[in-house]
Amino acid sequence: MDLAICSIQKNRAMWLPEWIAFHHLVGFEKFYIYLHACDDQSAETIEFLSRYFDITSFELSRDLQKPQLLAYHHCYKNYGNLHDWISFLDGDEFLFSPKEISIKNSLLNFSDDTVDALGVYWRCFGSSGHSMEPVGLITENYRYRANDSFHGNQHFKSLVRGGLGDNFSILNNSHFFGTLS
Repeated sequence: MDLAICSIQKNRAMWLPEWIAFHHLVGFEKFYIYLHACDDQSAETIEFLSRYFDITSFELSRDLQKPQLLAYHHCYKNYGNLHDWISFLDGDEFLFSPKEISIKNSLLNFSDDTVDALGVYWRCFGSSGHSMEPVGLITENYRYRANDSFHGNQHFKSLVRGGLGDNFSILNNSHFFGTLS
């Protein structure tokens, strides 16, 4: 099973190594990173990480309207047929299975091609009591989250089956994808 992530990132250089390594460890092999209006070292960080991970990156113009939707559409249109599943995540979102080491093991339940997309509910993590950014990993420093009834936890992120071609669309929101098959 071939898994990819499409992500738009803005000024996340400090966190990109952890974010990419984390997702690689849970089963994602390919990363499509769209850098939007970055004023930090994000481009240089991606270039360095590309030595160790399979990353294709793009720098987006600052003046784009709805850059996230454009990036997601571009990614699926150009690379959707290369992967079994593509996840669409922001740079501050971590996707993993609470029951399996690899996302691939969880997706085996959907290998029969009858499901075109999956929605995974957010679990919003707050400051965990920090008033300033602590030294260390995000996954170590931010361990406490809002309860399931918190309104933000009603949003979800998507994993979309690859190869849908023209049967795939983005529905004016980075959280909702349409499939016609």
